Amino acid sequence: MSDFLPSGCLMDEMYDQSDAQLLRLYAEHDNEAAFREIVVRHTGLVYGSALRQVASPDLAQDVAQSVFTDLARKAKSMTRTLDEHASLLGWLYRSTRFAALTQLRNDHRRQAREKQVMEHFDTASETVPDWGRVRPALDEAMSELSEEAREALLLRYFKNSDFRTIGQCFKISDDTAQKRVSRALERLRQHLTNRGVTTTAVALSTTLSTNAATVAPAGLSATLSSAALAATFSGTATTIAMTTLQKSLITAAIVAAIGTSLYEARHASNSEIQVQALKQQQRLAFNQIEDLRKERDAALGGIAALKEEKLQWHRENADLPRLRGEVTRMRRDLKELAESNTAGNDPFVQRALKWKANEARLRQLFDDRPNQRIPEMELLSEDAWLDLARDEDLESESGIRKTLSEVRRYARNIFVNDLSDALEKYAEQNNGSLPTDILQLKTYFKKPVDDALLQPYKLLQTGKVSDMKGQWAITDTVVDAEYDTPWGIGPGSFGPMRGSSEAVATLSSKLNSAIKEFSDANNGKTPGELEQLIPYVKTAAQSNALEQLSRMNVRLGQK
Repeated sequence: MSDFLPSGCLMDEMYDQSDAQLLRLYAEHDNEAAFREIVVRHTGLVYGSALRQVASPDLAQDVAQSVFTDLARKAKSMTRTLDEHASLLGWLYRSTRFAALTQLRNDHRRQAREKQVMEHFDTASETVPDWGRVRPALDEAMSELSEEAREALLLRYFKNSDFRTIGQCFKISDDTAQKRVSRALERLRQHLTNRGVTTTAVALSTTLSTNAATVAPAGLSATLSSAALAATFSGTATTIAMTTLQKSLITAAIVAAIGTSLYEARHASNSEIQVQALKQQQRLAFNQIEDLRKERDAALGGIAALKEEKLQWHRENADLPRLRGEVTRMRRDLKELAESNTAGNDPFVQRALKWKANEARLRQLFDDRPNQRIPEMELLSEDAWLDLARDEDLESESGIRKTLSEVRRYARNIFVNDLSDALEKYAEQNNGSLPTDILQLKTYFKKPVDDALLQPYKLLQTGKVSDMKGQWAITDTVVDAEYDTPWGIGPGSFGPMRGSSEAVATLSSKLNSAIKEFSDANNGKTPGELEQLIPYVKTAAQSNALEQLSRMNVRLGQK
């Protein structure tokens, strides 16, 4: 069997191309092999999503056929707006959701009559109880997520992609991809909780990893692609709207007609028709073999990824209960020791008392310098104050300013997390628009917020989220320009903002002596990372400059 498809493209080349590239091949050159490759890639996702919503394998196949037929019809218009490396994952998921809802509305009465007949075909009863609760509400909850969050979950749990692959799709690092999936999973859990499905993020992750990636029936990919292409060329969609019973009757009629034709052809000794039929069967068999091979590889990859993720989770969380217990015990001991009159000269006792004294000193510094306070500090817990004061230099002026800045940074980090969620919710409920006034976000917070908390923040952009072009929408006002780093906030994301070129140049100049010492100690080599300068930093000003540049995500030599 040849490695070439009918279009002349190597199969391996097809595998390496993006969804957008394959769709463009089909739209511009009528390359059916390219369209079949798209169907093979995403049949499992589309069929599985449809099956969860319509709860019938036959209806799920109808929905899947409708989605891919719609894709074939819209191919030319879609290719004009798709990026060269874009994925069709999000579009297919949304289309499946819409088609499934339409199917349910149109076939509600028929489903009631056919329920008993189809019940023993429904594989959903074989899943674990947790999946039985999650499945009915999953797709409705997924539809409320942002496009970015939904795409991340689809790649991770519905396509079994690792974090490296997800990072490449979003053009971000592996760690950032993992954090994005975690945030999206938590938002999905909250939406499910609102629908009465209470679970934890870990349990939800396990349930999705085990059940979300549904394996489509063997040969379905070939059937769907052939039906979609046929519907496109004939200019009619009547096949999609037919019920299962109608399809069975028509199929029987077609089979009878084909049988009669073959009978007549055999008696007429028309060998050419028989040869063409054999070639068609050979092509279908090849497509089915490819489908089965990909489904097998995907299943094996998903199992391996799930096992590795489970082991990683256990490794990362094995000591969590013990550490929490130790922290609780240390806090209790600290309180008892602070009240004890028999502490004496015990080094641990003295260190604990100094720690507590540092906390009181830190609070007093803010009382003495009210202009250094920010409204977000009211969100700090007692434990946070104690932790922020530990081992800090509260004697020198540079040490005091650095510590006060760290307290502000910690407090704002708490608030901007909720602010980014509120901005994302606002955009979702206002057709992708950004607010024109920061106070418009008040009603979108999970908990009520005062105007004072929002006053230090200002809008950088208005208009549509789609026009942001990777820029932040909101920033805050710094108190100490030399020590504070401004935050940038977007819908569902936030982080330190890059400084202006003048600010970066000023901070970098303070590290010139450290850079020279590094170069002298390394045969004239220039440092490429800020961390390499740590052993050569000698003054508080240099330490602060290094920390500021690190928060701005600046690399040495960057302007």
